[in-house]
Amino acid sequence: MNDQVLDLIGPVDVSWITFTLIYTSLLSGLISLSHSPQRLLMSLQAYCILTFIRMLCISLTPLNEPAGIIVLKDPLVEILSYSGKVITKDLFFSGHVSTTFLLFLCVTNRWLKKVLLLATVLIAVLILIQHVHYTVDVVIAPLFGFIAYKTAMYLQRRITNKD
Repeated sequence: MNDQVLDLIGPVDVSWITFTLIYTSLLSGLISLSHSPQRLLMSLQAYCILTFIRMLCISLTPLNEPAGIIVLKDPLVEILSYSGKVITKDLFFSGHVSTTFLLFLCVTNRWLKKVLLLATVLIAVLILIQHVHYTVDVVIAPLFGFIAYKTAMYLQRRITNKD
């Protein structure tokens, strides 16, 4: 796929910066959400919905990796699950960007919301710099985070109103 934005950027390995932002965002978001079990549960449901949507999208849109890709190295995931296998066809849409944006939507602390929104933008830029995703994968990712969030909120309201 031709991507004019990626064509303007020479790929650079920024994995360590990206994962520092991702894991810091994840940890701070979960700590914040842990103060409200109901909100934490809804957030986890939203993440499950987001994961399902992403699996569906990846299955329906098999794309080859962008030219010049530098594989994003996640030290924790490499240790825990991939057994050294490199996965590069999980493109449409960015799980890192959508998950960070979902955290932004889920937390209630105003200061943390601002930090998570900034982290979402920075992670998106870093992923493009590294040519891990096409621009469309990164730009559309927050929309899917929003859809997952709204779906989980709807389901939560339906369950709460039945009791």
